[in-house]
Amino acid sequence: DNYSSFIVGDRQISATGIKYSPPSSVTLGLVNFFRQAGTLEAWRGVASFYNRPGMELHMFAMFTGFSSPLVPFCGENRGGILNLYSDESGTGKTTMLKVINSIFGHPEDLMLIKSDTMNSRISRIGAMQNITPTIDEITNEPPEVTSDFLYDFLQARGKNRLKHSHNIERINTTTWKSNCVVTANAPLEDKLYINKRSPDGELARFLDIEYHPGNTLSKTESDAVFNPLKTNYGWAGDVYMQYVIQNLPEIIKLLDKMQQSIDKAAGLTQRERHWSGLTVTPLV
Repeated sequence: DNYSSFIVGDRQISATGIKYSPPSSVTLGLVNFFRQAGTLEAWRGVASFYNRPGMELHMFAMFTGFSSPLVPFCGENRGGILNLYSDESGTGKTTMLKVINSIFGHPEDLMLIKSDTMNSRISRIGAMQNITPTIDEITNEPPEVTSDFLYDFLQARGKNRLKHSHNIERINTTTWKSNCVVTANAPLEDKLYINKRSPDGELARFLDIEYHPGNTLSKTESDAVFNPLKTNYGWAGDVYMQYVIQNLPEIIKLLDKMQQSIDKAAGLTQRERHWSGLTVTPLV
């Protein structure tokens, strides 16, 4: 109530502390994905790798993992989709998704993949609600599937369904307000133009950003930086959300001020409202 707490797995985070929260039937199967391991300091050592000149894009992508809890306070915005694309392998796209996941839970277990069904994808996103979902390598996904997902995600709710053998709607509790990060080998824009001459509705729902390594590390050096992520995760989100809850009025004011600044500088209109929200929430 009144945004006084935030649920991560079976942990209820408030301004004064963290306590056990019994999982519901919907979240029970996901609780283990939000487990914690290692230490916050070791995780910070991995995340700080991106804090260097020339890696501003990487920092922005990582901060998208912190952005989703702020989406409900960003005007009428329901979130947006960030696509990190590169036609080369080994650029670190998947690693970035793991870092994002590790903010609140397990780096790999939380990651969705192309072969996951659309219903399972929407169910997971609905259960996570205000935690950033990640989907790896949607390059070979059919254009119509990508188009449907762009529309479905920005509707911010699952499909309404009738009860079995009854002409009565089921109660639909699958809702969310969050940003989403996906990876691909090419821009989503190219995919959408395959089936449509002018996919204007879809284009306003995501940002394509070309992803590059941003460093010259060898594989051995890169492994030394990111291998600790396998055993250190799930701590940063708790610390972050406690701060957000403690300072929510000030954060909302900052969010509004920064959004107005970005909208003015970029000349964004109502059509680009998803771009606006997707840009401002990671930066705050």
